[in-house]
Amino acid sequence: MGIGGRTVAAYFREQGLPAAVWSTAEGTAHSPNESCLIPNLIADAKVFAHLYQGL
Repeated sequence: MGIGGRTVAAYFREQGLPAAVWSTAEGTAHSPNESCLIPNLIADAKVFAHLYQGL
């Protein structure tokens, strides 16, 4: 089960992998100044690496 829209989790679900949706965000989603911080992207990438390690 997932949320609407095309999150990165949708690609995992299409492959039959269970997926959860999260992000380290600054509260600017869906606004004219939507942005993200590089340290947040790195932290999220580390979570992906940890979760999918050894698959």
